[in-house]
Amino acid sequence: MLDEIKPPDMCDSDGEVAKEEIKLQFHWYLSIFFVIYYCSYLIPGIVFMEYVILVFIPLFLRVDNLFVVFTNLDSLLAFLALPLVLILSYLIHLFLVGLLSRIIWRHTEKISPSKDGIIPRNIPSKTANLYHIRSFMIKYGKNAFMKGIFPWLAN
Repeated sequence: MLDEIKPPDMCDSDGEVAKEEIKLQFHWYLSIFFVIYYCSYLIPGIVFMEYVILVFIPLFLRVDNLFVVFTNLDSLLAFLALPLVLILSYLIHLFLVGLLSRIIWRHTEKISPSKDGIIPRNIPSKTANLYHIRSFMIKYGKNAFMKGIFPWLAN
């Protein structure tokens, strides 16, 4: 009875639904993850390390006298600016995660635009393959924005 309901293009000559395994393209998944993950940490890492190497170490950590650290304005500003630079680096990281995800998403949209409705999974389809790539790609960005800088504090 159910075989009668299925469209003829989805059935074999025996009347059974043609099954096709989804092409799990792990090279695309890994490539997209590494591009988003590492490229989003590249610029914030450079900003933070430049601050630490050029400002924080010479003005705060290499000062010989502890009393001078808290009375000298340059040392005190270097110490107090460290959390601000860390927060700025984190915000740059979040911005780059969103930007890189959007760039890759647009590239996949040019290959095959996303469609509303049900995607048939039992026929060869570029749409189904790109659907899985897009859903995998967006998971890291969603976790980065939803969990925040302290993921263990999220419920």
